[in-house]
Amino acid sequence: MPLATLYRPRHWEIVTAFSFGVVFIVAIMTIAILRPNPTAFEYTVFRIVIALAAAGIGAILPGFLDVSFKKWLRAGGALAVFAVVYFFAPAALPSTIDPPIVEPSGDAKVASDQWLSLVDRGEYRQAYDSMAEGGFRKKYPFAQFEELIAAERKSLGPLVTRHLFSATPFESPPGAPKGAYRQYIYRSSFAGEKQAIYEGVWLAAENQHWQVNGFFIWIKTDSGQFAPYDSRR
Repeated sequence: MPLATLYRPRHWEIVTAFSFGVVFIVAIMTIAILRPNPTAFEYTVFRIVIALAAAGIGAILPGFLDVSFKKWLRAGGALAVFAVVYFFAPAALPSTIDPPIVEPSGDAKVASDQWLSLVDRGEYRQAYDSMAEGGFRKKYPFAQFEELIAAERKSLGPLVTRHLFSATPFESPPGAPKGAYRQYIYRSSFAGEKQAIYEGVWLAAENQHWQVNGFFIWIKTDSGQFAPYDSRR
């Protein structure tokens, strides 16, 4: 009597395994088109499912496949197909590769000028509400913003002239979330201040719009260096 009998799969088992493989391969291809940048968790699930699907198709292929890897893996047949697809699949794209930054279609300079106009008219509440919600307003309450800017504007007096001094684009500056940024610096003169004032406005792309994310008021020292304007001096 033979010690073991070679198992031969039935016809319906072969058809079921093959159908399983085809259906799930088509499903994974469809999902890959809809989700070209899967998360690490999604990628792991995709590898498991595609390996199972490949094993289902491999179960009806003629011949015998034997796989051994180092000393901890040895498999044959459909299980070998699963091991090859799962363990030797291409590595996922590094998480540091992000989609390209898409800038808002609007003009950042216009957004900066409009924000400064609100400040010039003393409409501090509206100026604050128009700023980036995820940046400046998340860090500073309106009371602190109003106290700071009202004190500076009271010391400077009414605006006399304002001209653009420099414009600089940034992509993901240090300490800031990934995204598009702009910095505009204006050289301005005010009725209550003899020396030139440099107003800086930071803008960030948020909700597909350019929104002010910070501001500063500087002067130039005798050595030509920028220094914060102090309304209490």
